[in-house]
Amino acid sequence: MLLGLAGSIMGALLVVLLGSLQSAGPERAEPTFPTAVSDGASVNASASPGGTEPSGNPDDETVEGAGGTDAGLLATLPNRIELYGGSVSVIPGQPITLHVSTNARTYGYSVERLDATLRRGAQMMATATRRVGHDYRSLTTFDPLTRDVRANWPVTDTVHTNGWKPGVYIVTARDSAGTVGRAVFVVRTATLVPSEPCFVFSALTYQAYNFWGGANLYGYAGPRAVELSF
Repeated sequence: MLLGLAGSIMGALLVVLLGSLQSAGPERAEPTFPTAVSDGASVNASASPGGTEPSGNPDDETVEGAGGTDAGLLATLPNRIELYGGSVSVIPGQPITLHVSTNARTYGYSVERLDATLRRGAQMMATATRRVGHDYRSLTTFDPLTRDVRANWPVTDTVHTNGWKPGVYIVTARDSAGTVGRAVFVVRTATLVPSEPCFVFSALTYQAYNFWGGANLYGYAGPRAVELSF
């Protein structure tokens, strides 16, 4: 998921993460942060998660043809670096792909593991610099019937997780124009141990609230979608 995530995600997650926690990967819980880039499998909703009817009319969107990219959609995409991960979670040693879009010439990124036991709240795990930037926003598609937005960006980077501990990881990307984007993923525990505490990362709920592209399943801060990509 992926997602440019708001900077407040760091503080929201630090209060619940301890170095000894297992990570079970994604599950449902209450949302804590909104916007991330979307791509991948779809999440469907025949009715609002809160039980209300859809607000607004998909036909009101300025879109030419289902599944196409139009100027109205592109206008909603920020003119800055954005990224998402190819997976919501991996096990230690399994690589995760990054999909980065920027109109700047170059970019770099860092990967940190959140850890409330450390003074700065996170441990640096990997860095990359002077990556060639590409603007992939034109590959993004919008379905006017469901309001589903898909980035469809190619793999730009691969992060290897050999020897990494389970936990929540933040990817921070910075481009040569000075803009910043963030994405989050989980390195989950390969085998859960009943005697140890477990932290469950509520990725499905985060994505339901995600309004990247202009809509989400709850219809807050914009129109309501009935399907969104992961």
